[in-house]
Amino acid sequence: MFFYNHRSFILLLFCFWFEPNYAQSDWKEVRNEQQIKVYTRTVKGYDIKELKIIANFDASAQSFVALLLDVASQPKYLFSCEHVELVRAKSKQEQIYYQQVNMPWPLKDRDGYFQQNTYSNQANKTTVFETKAIGHLYPLKSEYVRITILKATWTLQPTSDKSMIGEYQVVINPGGEVPAWLINLFIDKAPFETVLKMRKLLATGKYN
Repeated sequence: MFFYNHRSFILLLFCFWFEPNYAQSDWKEVRNEQQIKVYTRTVKGYDIKELKIIANFDASAQSFVALLLDVASQPKYLFSCEHVELVRAKSKQEQIYYQQVNMPWPLKDRDGYFQQNTYSNQANKTTVFETKAIGHLYPLKSEYVRITILKATWTLQPTSDKSMIGEYQVVINPGGEVPAWLINLFIDKAPFETVLKMRKLLATGKYN
């Protein structure tokens, strides 16, 4: 029950990557099953561990790109992601969206505005998604704690026409009073479940 009540916050770690300018330790593997590897490492001067996930997907990279571009689908695979709406899309390469995330009582729910940029490298056939928080550009909402220091990176590498490897790195400062020891204790749980849900969505063929 303790894990269930708090994993909604841990999922927030899976959404974003903040790259601090501090010395880092070596990666430590904390989970390896169902072709999903989870690593963590400590960052000097930063309480919350950095997280890296490497996972295999039986789907084309193009399908995975389509899933990530469909930001409104995030509540279908991100646990406790309550609401997402597209604010503006300059192009498929740049989107701005608003997200609300439920938190367990007595913590206050979080929200944020995020800019997602997509880059393709034709030489090595990789696609990179970078997401950063831009909440400081928008008015605060009294019922939420605004996420202001966040950045996420997905790197997609096709292994065939119908398979790929996705690598994700994340560390977060969600704002407010949240104990870092609690985040670090369950840091591998929700990201693992999210990858499984993403696989199921891709298997439906909706994003082919």
